[in-house]
This record gives sequence, C-alpha cells and structure tokens, in this order.
Amino acid sequence: MAHRMEINNTSVNQKDDECGALESVKAASELYSPLSGKVVEKNSAVEETPALINTACYTDGWLFKLQISDKNEVSQLMTEEKYQEYLKSDAAAKH
Repeated sequence: MAHRMEINNTSVNQKDDECGALESVKAASELYSPLSGKVVEKNSAVEETPALINTACYTDGWLFKLQISDKNEVSQLMTEEKYQEYLKSDAAAKH
C-alpha cells in the first residue's frame, strides 16, 4: 500500500523523464512522465492519503494532470487491454 507520493510539478518533462516518487512499505519507485509536457496540477488528496492510489485508482487516486506538449505521443500509449497483455508477458517480468 502506498504511503508517500511526491510529484515535481514545476518542471517541463520529456516523455519518460522522472517526475516524482512513490513509496510503500516494501519499495520506493520513481514516477515517469507518460508524455512530454508540464505538470499543471497534482492531486493533493493523494499526497495527504497515498492509499487512494490502491483503493480508488480509477476515481480519486489520480496522480497529476499534464499539459501535453506533443499530442502525437498519445497514440503511443497502451490501451487497458494492451497493458493487461503486457503484464502477462515476459517483457513485464524483466522490469
């Protein structure tokens, strides 16, 4: 269960740049920008209650809003179905 989240909201990020961190009891992980752009809002509710990431990830557990600078990158994102396939693949096991 997540217990701390930090988003760097003042910088312009390129796709895959580190833009924050997420900590749980078992691990600490960097957060990477899914697209190029600037973080324009971070979810203060998640900063105060990081468990929302686990309990309400599709509603109140969002991390940040991004002003996209390269809309062409959107087509490179995985759909939910493709992501589920990825999680079952060998590629996911290597990360």
